[in-house]
Amino acid sequence: MIKTSSAVLFTVGVLFLFGVVQLSNHRLLWAGIIHLILFNAAIGIGEGMLLRAKYRVRRKTALRFMIASNYFAMSIGGLGIVWLIRNYVPFNLYSAWKLVPVSYLAVFIITALFKFPFVLRCMRRRSRRVSRALKVSFSFHAPTYIFLIIWYAAASDISVYMEASLDQTLTFVSHIPGFCYFISAEDGDIHRRNIDGSALHNVAPLNSSDRDDRLIVRSDSTAHGILYAIKHQERDGIIEIPIISNFTLSRTVLRTERLPRSTPKQIIDLRDVSDRELKYHIHQERYKGLEITFPFDFLGFEGGPKLNAEKIRLSLHTPFASWRVSNVTVLPGNQAVFQFGRQICVFDPASRRLGLIAKGQGPLVMIVRSSS
Repeated sequence: MIKTSSAVLFTVGVLFLFGVVQLSNHRLLWAGIIHLILFNAAIGIGEGMLLRAKYRVRRKTALRFMIASNYFAMSIGGLGIVWLIRNYVPFNLYSAWKLVPVSYLAVFIITALFKFPFVLRCMRRRSRRVSRALKVSFSFHAPTYIFLIIWYAAASDISVYMEASLDQTLTFVSHIPGFCYFISAEDGDIHRRNIDGSALHNVAPLNSSDRDDRLIVRSDSTAHGILYAIKHQERDGIIEIPIISNFTLSRTVLRTERLPRSTPKQIIDLRDVSDRELKYHIHQERYKGLEITFPFDFLGFEGGPKLNAEKIRLSLHTPFASWRVSNVTVLPGNQAVFQFGRQICVFDPASRRLGLIAKGQGPLVMIVRSSS
């Protein structure tokens, strides 16, 4: 009866904490805090009691070392390997959905190995203690780690892979006569590439190293302008660096920003005002990402109530890969070019196809006007 009541109380507590995480604006952060403070102790107590029952280890020894093993495995092993994965594993739009499960497996192996010395200490007077301790480290850790995968998966957001269809060919934007200037993630210089991913050109050196650097254009009194790089430096703060003068504007539609402090969270809309029924919004609260609201008649049902408009979200937030959306430019055909982490992506809402233009940041989109 006591065991049943404890199980029910534990389940109710987990569901309550799950609700707290889901209602917060920083779900992964709160999931990690609750794991660190509460779950490590609870899991350590459970593993300690199981170790005592199965191998007759002294209760005080088992509880003390198994609780300590969980805090040690998470704070040193878990957080350490997550940091290494986030900074050194080459996640991109096409590989993240495969690499995230592999990352969970890697963290499982590392954290189980970090528990091993504590289990070995508990079994110091047992025969074949090394093999037994290794077996216990993995077999005890497996069910609790499955619970933690479910816990962190519930706090994560992988809507970009649920809502969009990846298309590496970019044929869905091959008809768009335009190109994109951007700061390359590989060399920090300014490059230009067609929106369909073809014809990559190195435009000018910049040696950018800050993730918030971007490009803007300022027009002058003539049909020309100047291409600037907004660069962040520790000593001088935010500075503007002129890159190209006599930047022709007469035959192009440009992303233009008049103030250097213009936020990259603003959306630049190149569509005619009458063609802006499909709405783009950068969501900064609970569901961080790019939110697209379809008007009812966009779905082929004209005359329906606007309350039935559909929304989709392009977002990715996991413990291993988390990309923010910025520098969104909506094109005349309702497609959007935007920065997703340190990637320049393009999305077509009609076909829901999403593709990668280049690895970089601070995109500046130019669409060539038709001769007519």
